[in-house]
Amino acid sequence: MKLFFAFILCSQAFAHYVQVGDSYSKFDYKDVYRSESNQHLDSLIENTVLINSSRRGGVSRGTGFYIGKHGDNHVFVTNAHVMSESECSEADVSFLVKSMVRRTARCEKVLFSRFVKEKSDITVFTVKESMVDGILGSGLEIDWNFKVEPGVKVAQAGFGLKTGTFANSRMAEVRLKRFNMEVSFDSDCVISSKKDTLYFLANLNAEGVFSTGCDMASGDSGSALMDRESGKVLGLVFATSDNKFWTSSEMFWEIIGSDNKRLWQNGSYAISLASLKEFFLEHGVR
Repeated sequence: MKLFFAFILCSQAFAHYVQVGDSYSKFDYKDVYRSESNQHLDSLIENTVLINSSRRGGVSRGTGFYIGKHGDNHVFVTNAHVMSESECSEADVSFLVKSMVRRTARCEKVLFSRFVKEKSDITVFTVKESMVDGILGSGLEIDWNFKVEPGVKVAQAGFGLKTGTFANSRMAEVRLKRFNMEVSFDSDCVISSKKDTLYFLANLNAEGVFSTGCDMASGDSGSALMDRESGKVLGLVFATSDNKFWTSSEMFWEIIGSDNKRLWQNGSYAISLASLKEFFLEHGVR
């Protein structure tokens, strides 16, 4: 199946966001950490990182996540449109350490990167061990057996900005680098499509994509989409629709898991990491 619709790659601080339900339900990580009943949310927060890539005209803001030490490498995952292979040496990676303060490191090397020509949007990279020492998280586990099932409760943590108008470039750069992580895990933050499939999104021909009802904003690209029950990573967030709201949350629940195109016209999207297993295994990530 091929679907055609407008979408937003959510890696910049533009005013693009998608909302399902009655409110934009994103929560500051400081209010969520060690206060919610789902312990997996703590792990999600501990392993989520802010990525600032230097580009012509300023800084690009996005999200990534830590999947632990594999062989000799401390491995992180994000989108190719958040940080390409050529941008690695100039990209800052910020994360929480055990003292709950922020540390910033540099991307060391890219293990593999897939974008338009490879029908994906992923960069897997490493950070030097000396720079990762003390990181709060121990790494998220990927569910290599993941199969799309509508209604599965998921969660996402990222550095999206709901609005992004700035008086000058200096103000923009300061805001883009702020460590203001937010977590999405409200009642409609669930898988909404009945399967993953191939999509043509503007100029991006992506495989293994599925839709969700999670509220997202520009800057959430590169986030891990985590199964709230197992704590494993199911997908890599990379885009949202440019239709910002569901006019009826009741309709969302009526058509979830169907072929109704509104699930794709008003949602957020992730790439199944299970569909990319061969590339991870090729580079020693298991």
